[in-house]
Amino acid sequence: MCGDCLVCERYAKRALGNRGSLDSAKREQRRNPRSNYPIQFLSPQSKSLRLSNSRQLRSRVDKKLRKLYKQTRIELPQEQSSELCQLIEAIENSNEGKEELSRIIKEGNQYKDGKGRKAGNLVKDIWEKDRESFFKDQRNNVNGKNGNRWSSVTIRVALAVYKRSPSAYQALWGLNILQLPHSKTLRQIIKDGSEKSGIDEEYLYGQHKAYVKYQKEREEGGHPRPLGSGVMMWDEVKIQMKVAWNLKGGGITGFCTSEDELKVLHDVFSAAVQPGAQKASYIVQFLWRDLTSSFDLIGPYFPIKSSMDSSVLQELIMLTLKAFTSYGFKVSILLCDGASSNLTVMKILSGYPRTQFPSRPDAATLRERYFVEAPFSNPEDPVDNPIFLMICPSHQVISAVCMYIDIIICTPSICVPHI
Repeated sequence: MCGDCLVCERYAKRALGNRGSLDSAKREQRRNPRSNYPIQFLSPQSKSLRLSNSRQLRSRVDKKLRKLYKQTRIELPQEQSSELCQLIEAIENSNEGKEELSRIIKEGNQYKDGKGRKAGNLVKDIWEKDRESFFKDQRNNVNGKNGNRWSSVTIRVALAVYKRSPSAYQALWGLNILQLPHSKTLRQIIKDGSEKSGIDEEYLYGQHKAYVKYQKEREEGGHPRPLGSGVMMWDEVKIQMKVAWNLKGGGITGFCTSEDELKVLHDVFSAAVQPGAQKASYIVQFLWRDLTSSFDLIGPYFPIKSSMDSSVLQELIMLTLKAFTSYGFKVSILLCDGASSNLTVMKILSGYPRTQFPSRPDAATLRERYFVEAPFSNPEDPVDNPIFLMICPSHQVISAVCMYIDIIICTPSICVPHI
């Protein structure tokens, strides 16, 4: 007999000896479903008994839960159980509901897409499909299992309730009046679409993969391939509430009041003191829009303590520009409103710091006289393509209207042409 066989024989005899010395109490303990002993080391008989005991334990627990549910559930009459169906039928059958739906459809039919389809008819089709999908979910998901499949309309209804109050949604889900997805499903959906403040690399990488997939779908559909060149725009928004809550990420991103100013939010502030949450009065939101397709990217946002100055804004613009370019979202135009900090940054980027944009006094028209060419080279682009600067046209119209009103008020006798 070789050496390996002797070793195997020795281990086999030791295992048989341990098995023979194992008492019945120890053997029964290993067959218990709650035992921590690895199941792969059990004998075939003990393994089958342990699995059988596990099935019996699950069955007993399930019976206890069903009994407890019957004792504690609240039975509602049939009229209240079908309130949602009655609500949808009331919208469709009542005079007010018919008039409102017809008004929306009529107003939408004034617009057509590239294929000649009217927007009102599309809204009507979406309404009918959403209603059918919601009722189908109510019929098919009666068992309430976590593995049920849900349509997008049910997910939208559930998210609308859950984002306002998770506890209220949990109570509504437990009443079984409506068949709704579990809160774990909603939290996973929120997590998949979440975005942290600042430059979120994981989120941008996910958007890059979505854009590559979108390019392939456009090519397969016979459309030109999107080129990935777009407009980067931003806006500064003042926080009107005491706590800035990120509806997309499901967390606190900033707060504009101190703990001493509002005692009732003590628990909120104790949870908010964590990375990513800071005292903030403004949010700067960036957006990238493709010039060659309908793809939009909601870019990074930055909570700031006070209104921005040009140096802070310039740093945020360059950080976002670098992040967009790194993930294949090329920027050809910077678009913003006519705020003072925005204009200062535009002058710095285009090479006219602390001075006015040049004009052409000898031009024939006002448009040519005050037309501004203010491009600058993208430092993050290896090809060194220029980026053009642009003020939002709607803000330009508002400024022109205000200027004309000031002229009329100050000098009523002057003749002002119609806009």
